[in-house]
Amino acid sequence: MKILVKYSGILSEILGLYSETLEVPENTTVRELFNILGKRHETLRRIIEVIPLIQVYINNKEVPFYSENILIRSHDEVTIS
Repeated sequence: MKILVKYSGILSEILGLYSETLEVPENTTVRELFNILGKRHETLRRIIEVIPLIQVYINNKEVPFYSENILIRSHDEVTIS
């Protein structure tokens, strides 16, 4: 399924990326998404390890970072800051 991932604040500056469309498996959780993103972006993986105070929004609603219970749906917009 396709989702849109947006990066804001310092993350977008560090990654040099404001957004990307990703193809992820159905029933991907927020935690699984971060594992996928960590493999795509080594810098993001290192930031998450050091600074676990990342804010995550799905369709403009804040969700717990690294949640194993929240599923991402097709065409969701995930914002990370």
